[in-house]
Amino acid sequence: GKGSLAIWEVQKDDTSDADPQVVAVISNRNSGDVSNLLLIKEGAFKNVEISAYIKAGPDGRQSGGGLIWRAIDENHFYLAQWDPKSRAVRLLLFVSGKPSLLESAPIDADVTEWHVLEVVHSEETIEVMFDSEPVISYEDNQLDFAGWVGLYAPGSAMPAFDAVTFYSEE
Repeated sequence: GKGSLAIWEVQKDDTSDADPQVVAVISNRNSGDVSNLLLIKEGAFKNVEISAYIKAGPDGRQSGGGLIWRAIDENHFYLAQWDPKSRAVRLLLFVSGKPSLLESAPIDADVTEWHVLEVVHSEETIEVMFDSEPVISYEDNQLDFAGWVGLYAPGSAMPAFDAVTFYSEE
């Protein structure tokens, strides 16, 4: 959607178990269907493992966030999203800027705590884990090419991410 650029920043967060330096959305005037992306545009990866600690944003705002992979631009990518307001983890595919829900799994997690979101995409198999528990297994290869990885904050969300890692043999 159309909106203003959200501001992402590395900041200190003493609640993190991994590292007190986290990346977070610190300013966000968006709402609704706007996707706030932070893409790592160095290297392109097809088969990838991505993980990050994630903490929901401030109360009273849309919260949660997710991991992006196989992105070729801001309109084409896969997304694994934790949505604490809907109490779900979702797997989505964005094509031409339009999201398609591929799969959803119920999750009831404390929004004040850090959680681990992980994705493994190998050929057409996509596995999504939440707090080390498998929650989604899906077969899809609509975006059958290498792309960037990144972070996602929906609408007005202001999540924080820590210990972001990705691995690929490519």
